[in-house]
Amino acid sequence: MVKCPICGKEVRVIPFGSAFIGVCCSKIIYRGYKLPETGINTGDGGEPKETGQA
Repeated sequence: MVKCPICGKEVRVIPFGSAFIGVCCSKIIYRGYKLPETGINTGDGGEPKETGQA
């Protein structure tokens, strides 16, 4: 599960073809070839995304 950067809900990541996606707030919030670690915000390819917060 990943956390939605828009609403903060925990979102389930599901298999989609040969990749994984997480959808919330009418947007794809996670897309990657591996399951993400729990609770991190991620960008394309499963790499962690910078949030700009310290």
